[in-house]
Amino acid sequence: MVIMGRLMNEDFDRLLEFLNNYNLTASVGDKDFRKILASCHKRYYSYLVFVVELNQQSGFSIQENQYDYLLESVSDVGQSLFSFMNGCYKGACLLLRSSIENFIKAVCLKENPNIISEKSVYKIFDLAKVSTVFQKSKSGLYDSIHNQYVELCKDVHTASILNMDHITALNVFPKFDSKKAELVCCHFNVLLSAYVTLLSVVYNDFYHSLYYKNKEIVAASILTSFKKEINNIEE
Repeated sequence: MVIMGRLMNEDFDRLLEFLNNYNLTASVGDKDFRKILASCHKRYYSYLVFVVELNQQSGFSIQENQYDYLLESVSDVGQSLFSFMNGCYKGACLLLRSSIENFIKAVCLKENPNIISEKSVYKIFDLAKVSTVFQKSKSGLYDSIHNQYVELCKDVHTASILNMDHITALNVFPKFDSKKAELVCCHFNVLLSAYVTLLSVVYNDFYHSLYYKNKEIVAASILTSFKKEINNIEE
């Protein structure tokens, strides 16, 4: 027991030393890291600005519990980005998956109040698919979000060796793997572009009321195929 206690203490001291020296300098110095991170940050910033502004502007009411789920989705994305920056790619994917569930609940809650108490994710998606939020042109956004959920589930359930990280020591972090980073970035960009686009359609009056600088930030992540609809330009 004495030996075990000493080994535990020695390892804990090494952990504290590791934390004291932890930094992302090497990753930040890599041009590929900065390029991929910039792409993710662009979409995250658009989503963050839209959601924060939605709760602050008067005249555009949103149910409190509905906003809570939307804000939690933003929180999931922010934590995912943090994990991504440190090279924790599987963790980043798990958080993105969580962001989808919270986003779906948020946008569908007003029409389907019971969606937040539904335990089956399959049923949550079934409710979302038939809700007015995802009808007509927006059905494609549902498909995009759902497809991303399916892909991210492969990490949750460790579908193959490609979905494994095999982390055996914390000192492998921070790390940067360009191939894995690109894959996570792809999930990031597809999902957040869909989030921002759908919100801009559903809350279209609010979108057009945004302060012009914030509107430009949001518009940067809107899918090109929806820009005419969002800007009320008839074909």
